[in-house]
Amino acid sequence: MRQARVVQSKAEVRLVWEPINRPQAGFVASAASRCLFSGAFGAGKTLALCAKALKLSLDYPGNYGLICRKVRATLGQTTLKTFLERVCPRELIRDYNKSEGLVTLTNGSQILFGGLDDPLKLGSLELGWAGIDEAIESNEDDWRMVEGRLRKVGVPHQIFAATNPGPPSHYLYRMFWTEHRGEVFQASSFDNPALPAAYKQR
Repeated sequence: MRQARVVQSKAEVRLVWEPINRPQAGFVASAASRCLFSGAFGAGKTLALCAKALKLSLDYPGNYGLICRKVRATLGQTTLKTFLERVCPRELIRDYNKSEGLVTLTNGSQILFGGLDDPLKLGSLELGWAGIDEAIESNEDDWRMVEGRLRKVGVPHQIFAATNPGPPSHYLYRMFWTEHRGEVFQASSFDNPALPAAYKQR
């Protein structure tokens, strides 16, 4: 995904972005209550997850969402870095509380960056949406816990995830491929035209 641009008017605030492949575009645009972006290295999964988070935050002012990984300490140099440096324009951020991992946008929406390794901190949240990055690290109890926090009034509720493909024994495979309880988008490294040819060959 290229650098996000924002179009602002008196009537609306919406994210304008350019997907690098069709699966990435479909994942961000999906209105399914559950959706998964599964792909190999360099397929644009984290970019898509962050872009979807920002889109939901802009489309519904005052929204409250969670971006998480299994371990909170891994967010700083991965998902959070991608969101702040490659997806969310600085002019959209009203405040960033680094210690709490809370980003407040100019339209009042808030995005919390947290870890599934400390469920007590997530216990009382009332979320509009939640995105789990590297969801292969999570388990089904993590998913249920996060999905149970989707209860903010006045906004559509979505839980979505990005991950490398997992084995058939993983709960995500059962949920999305076997039981079809959600929408799946898949991409490979070769679907990202921005990757160097040598990287793709390796």
